[in-house]
Amino acid sequence: MCGISGVQGKFASIDPGLLSHRGPDASGEVEHADTRLIHRRLSIIDLSEAGNQPMPNEDRTLWLSFNGEIYNFQELREALIRKGHRFRSASDSEVVLHGYEEHGIGVLSMLRGMFAFALFDQKRDELILARDPFGIKPLVYAELAQGFAFASELRVLASLSEFPRELDDEAVNFYFRLNYIPAPWTVWKHARKLEPGHYLKVRSGRVVEKASYYTLATEKWSGSAEDAVESLTETLQESVRLHLVSDVPVGAFLSGGLDSSIIVALAQRAMSEQLQTFTISFPDVPHYDESHYAQTVAQALGTRHTD
Repeated sequence: MCGISGVQGKFASIDPGLLSHRGPDASGEVEHADTRLIHRRLSIIDLSEAGNQPMPNEDRTLWLSFNGEIYNFQELREALIRKGHRFRSASDSEVVLHGYEEHGIGVLSMLRGMFAFALFDQKRDELILARDPFGIKPLVYAELAQGFAFASELRVLASLSEFPRELDDEAVNFYFRLNYIPAPWTVWKHARKLEPGHYLKVRSGRVVEKASYYTLATEKWSGSAEDAVESLTETLQESVRLHLVSDVPVGAFLSGGLDSSIIVALAQRAMSEQLQTFTISFPDVPHYDESHYAQTVAQALGTRHTD
């Protein structure tokens, strides 16, 4: 997993080392006036230095700090190249930069993936934060007297000397009722999670716009049960195939349950080599131990399995 953080405003300091456990393939930062972006990289697609971040566009007026993956990046990249955009890397992240150049904030509705990112538009002196439609990747922020700060993890915000460490009573109540804290709350009163499927814009250290860019589309199925099975199978196979795009070895966690077994079966079907699968066994706690189910599925599918 990558890690992102940054500030816009007058802060004493922000510690890049707090994200050092993320990555660990590369780190970088960029600063312009009172805006600073920090990035820790886990290399998955394009392992070269060209994929390092924060990543600029051609004239270095846009800078991107991105965590996640864009699964339809090849399709988007080809369309942008046809429109005259020039790419400096083979990474999936770069389509966000050129997509923003071409479509503005509308690029968000084109992205299929899991992501949280910060994009600094130097010409507008505007910072844009966005999170994927289902909130798979984390993104927290704080709007303080000194300006705006964001990060992949709360502890980065809490480390700021300007950050008030005041508990949010409502969030604590949520935690004890639900066993988690829903967005936009966090345990800290002055920090918030960006909601899934939302973006926000920041100028001069202040949020000037926040909106949803995603709505779950629903429609009544008019086909037969057999048609539904075929359509669902095709959709799952396409999704799994897109998730397999990588410049490093791919593996899968396998519990032997329905979800992981289906994903592993579709992945192995799409691959020419053996898929690596992994499970954790609990020999001393039999009612937690599902390793025998995982072993059965791995043998049936022919994966290279590690327990």
